[in-house]
Amino acid sequence: METEPLFLSEEMIVEFHAEQIRLFGGLDGLGDPSGFASAVASPQNVWCYDPKADLFDLAATYAYNISMSQSFIDGNKRTGLQAAVAFLKLNGYTVETDPMHLFETMMNLHLGIESKAEFATHLRNCSVRTGGLTDWIRRLFSQ
Repeated sequence: METEPLFLSEEMIVEFHAEQIRLFGGLDGLGDPSGFASAVASPQNVWCYDPKADLFDLAATYAYNISMSQSFIDGNKRTGLQAAVAFLKLNGYTVETDPMHLFETMMNLHLGIESKAEFATHLRNCSVRTGGLTDWIRRLFSQ
């Protein structure tokens, strides 16, 4: 990756968590601040040390590490998934897939049925670059 992507802040992810709790219920609160900080920083470490990593690998790192850190009292998987999707959106991609498909792949990631690389492939396969060819063709034919 040539240019550094825009990364999510701890504050943004805390807001995602609060939104998930408001929308779907559960207990609010951060139980492990240091684990949370480590999970949020992990995509930056991947970007620095893995030259082959792309935006989808970094998004999968957000999903996996936030989910597995269990830093929040509740809603870790939901928050991890929202962080992954928001990270891609922040960097010019929209994830377009059935919400149930996204939920199932997130559960498979968390349960170890799928790896981070497989989750990244799912995200890669269902994402569209804003201003990219697919986006342009859609706009062309929707007029």
